[in-house]
Amino acid sequence: MTDEILHLVPNIDSFRLTLRVIKLWARKRGIYSNVLGYLGGVSWAMLTARICQLYPNAVAATLVQKFFVIYDQWQWPKPVLLTFPKENDSEGLNDRRHHIWDPRYNPQDRLHVMPIITPAFPQQNSTFNVAKSTLHIMQKEIQRGLHIINDIFDKNGEKFQHWNLLFETPSFFSNYSHYLVVTATAIGKVTFGDWIGLIESKLRFLILNLERNPYIQIVHVNPEQFIYDPDKDAAKIVPMTEQNEMGEMVPAEGYFEPTYQCRWFIGLTFQVLQQTQSSSVNLTDNIQAFQSTVWSHRNRQNSNPVNIKCEHYKKKKLLEMMPEKYVEQIKAQLKKRKRKNQASQQDSPAVVQSANVKSGSGSKNESPFQGANDTSRRKRPLDPGTTDSRPASSGSKRRPSETGEETLFTANEK
Repeated sequence: MTDEILHLVPNIDSFRLTLRVIKLWARKRGIYSNVLGYLGGVSWAMLTARICQLYPNAVAATLVQKFFVIYDQWQWPKPVLLTFPKENDSEGLNDRRHHIWDPRYNPQDRLHVMPIITPAFPQQNSTFNVAKSTLHIMQKEIQRGLHIINDIFDKNGEKFQHWNLLFETPSFFSNYSHYLVVTATAIGKVTFGDWIGLIESKLRFLILNLERNPYIQIVHVNPEQFIYDPDKDAAKIVPMTEQNEMGEMVPAEGYFEPTYQCRWFIGLTFQVLQQTQSSSVNLTDNIQAFQSTVWSHRNRQNSNPVNIKCEHYKKKKLLEMMPEKYVEQIKAQLKKRKRKNQASQQDSPAVVQSANVKSGSGSKNESPFQGANDTSRRKRPLDPGTTDSRPASSGSKRRPSETGEETLFTANEK
């Protein structure tokens, strides 16, 4: 694939230098991950190669500018093609062993939201993992990059900007009011590595499940893995449990390897509700469907216990459960956001009425939500800003991480 792309660009040196800039920008802005629904290295290379084809004599700085100009105006799902497939290639079209991307003959290809087609046979879409939310996030980043590039190339010098601003790390933990936290826990380093790899490969299914919810507008997953050190972050790691012969969950004992834990953070933006009555948004089914997918692909040969949880957190509660080495970084982001006063209201929608949201797989020890065992509390309606956890049925035979608790919170609450 790499050799094919190099054969299609007019100037290899300019292409390589431009690609280094684009890849660095994508990594810094958190949109470099094919497995999570963003673009991988091959996809960014093909987008850059297409710009090099359109401007064969341009230097690298100009190519970077044209990259943001062209793709800011690109009408997706119009495909990006480095070379057009042959219309009379009957061998490839009729051979069932080779699936060629062609929405005219393959209905499944019509569902792709950001098609970037590989030049080598058989031509396929390298971005089939991209969802509507991740496409929206990448479009916003390209638009931001275009504004910075225009200021850099401002001939009058009135809005001069440095190139470092293009690669500035985004303040992800101050952009949203509500976060969904996916926690993976395992005993043993080898088991932990396999477990987080499996969960990360399935996170895109959680994004797709949440996008189907009519009350959710944007699902923004942070590609960075927040791994907890067994020594420095021992107090913040949830103790492992396992199921005994009676079907009860008990502390996992007798294991000589330490407990490892990793978290992924997903920012949520809710739709603006226009109804006069309060609407309940239940995320439990979406979360349990994702957890069931993960458990069904687990390697049963490894006997060490593992666990997965999906919980809702408010922005102000994030610091309490972050690894120590990230706390100062996030505090700096929050202070910077507060000083600039750039908190966006669209990330905390101005809901006309209270929108209650339920998310599954909660933990009483970790979650900021209050318990719901008090019957007097459950008899009266919830006020905005209150929470209610409803435990799962005791007769359920599902895994504890799959049953979870239904947690109630308000979408318009900051």
